[in-house]
Amino acid sequence: MTRRGLQITLGVLWVIDAALQLQPYMFGTSFATEVIGSAGTGQAWFVSAPVGHVANMVGGHRAVFNAAFALLQLAIGAGLLVRRIAVPSLLVSIGWSLAVWYLGEGLGGLTGPNAALLTGAPGAALLYAVLAAAAWPTDRHGGSRQPASWLVFGWAGYWVGGAMLQLHHGPRIGPDLAATIAEGANGVPGWYGRFDFSVARTAVQVSPALIDAFMAIEVLIGLAAIGPAMLRHIAVVVGSLIAVAFWIVGPGFSQLLSGHATDPNTPPLVVVLAVAIFGRRAIARAPRRRGAASISELSSAP
Repeated sequence: MTRRGLQITLGVLWVIDAALQLQPYMFGTSFATEVIGSAGTGQAWFVSAPVGHVANMVGGHRAVFNAAFALLQLAIGAGLLVRRIAVPSLLVSIGWSLAVWYLGEGLGGLTGPNAALLTGAPGAALLYAVLAAAAWPTDRHGGSRQPASWLVFGWAGYWVGGAMLQLHHGPRIGPDLAATIAEGANGVPGWYGRFDFSVARTAVQVSPALIDAFMAIEVLIGLAAIGPAMLRHIAVVVGSLIAVAFWIVGPGFSQLLSGHATDPNTPPLVVVLAVAIFGRRAIARAPRRRGAASISELSSAP
């Protein structure tokens, strides 16, 4: 994935977000109280207070604010798809993502009692900002080079930080894990709710030792990305599979079917991050291979 490819991927995701923002649910009172307002529940005062203020403000003119949010996200997405205006669109994307992360997602719930990767921490909006920064072009032609090399540290921070969140806030015993999974079944179609409850019943039997072992695996997935290429590739593949599992079992994919999701949730952004990291070595090698071929051709020319 090149920087331009990452810009296009983000553009598509922003268009999807705009479409989700136009769902009928978002124009009702519940958007302000349950989507925005609930993000500050149980969190530190410097999160809950501003989030509550924004929820009250949006609730007073919900149709106007919601339409404005959707149009802004549509404009960001369309701008990222057009190379000529990709740079200002990236700038707006970073600013809006950080605003949404703080005032709409409540810092991804990081100061709350239930912050964990399974519940969507540290928040999709933060990863939007990180990926937009990594997609910033480095040449005057709009950026055809590979994404920023520091993304591996973002990957490490996500997984190591996720293990720390699990240690301090996440479910540490089977029944708590089951309750977290079952919570994602609220408001979803019956067939998916039955699936969530079935997984939750199985999760009740998970031992604390198994959860601790999984936290160790998360740390290894994060740190391996900073190591040699082979370890990095294994880490991003295994991490992507776990992220997809989080999306299917946790309150991620299920919320897309509920009618009140504002984005695809964090795991799909983790997969995009993995793809951007995985392809770096191949892209870096390509120019050298072409250069070697051309030198060989010159040396064999009459």
